[in-house]
Amino acid sequence: MLHAHIGSKREIDIVKGHHEAEVGLDLERRGLLENIKRDPTGAAEFIEENGTKWDVKSFNSNYPVKKGGFELNRVMRTINKSLEKQENVIVDTLNMSQEHITELKAAVKANGIDDKVIFWP
Repeated sequence: MLHAHIGSKREIDIVKGHHEAEVGLDLERRGLLENIKRDPTGAAEFIEENGTKWDVKSFNSNYPVKKGGFELNRVMRTINKSLEKQENVIVDTLNMSQEHITELKAAVKANGIDDKVIFWP
C-alpha cells in the first residue's frame, strides 16, 4: 500500500493505494520506471533509485465537468502543480475516453513536458 493511504480505514483509500501500487509495478516491469520505492514523505507515490519522483493522477471522462470530470485546462493545471513540486506524473487513463487521452497527450507534447509524463496503461 502507498504511503499516502497507510493507516486509512476507508475502503476507497485502500483500493486507490493498491491500484496505484499496481500501476507503478507494471511500469517498472515494462522498463519505464527503475527500482521504485514508496515515497516516505507521502508527497509523491514513487521514487526511482535515481531520485526521480512520480505522482499518479487519474482523470475521469465519465463525469460532467461540473462534478470533477475531465476538463483539459484543469487537468493541465493539476499536472503542472506536480511538476512544480519536482514530481513527474503518471496519468492513469482507465477512466478517460480516447478523445480525452488524445487531447491530453497533444497538450503534454505541445507544452514540452512529454519527458515528464507517462500515460498508463
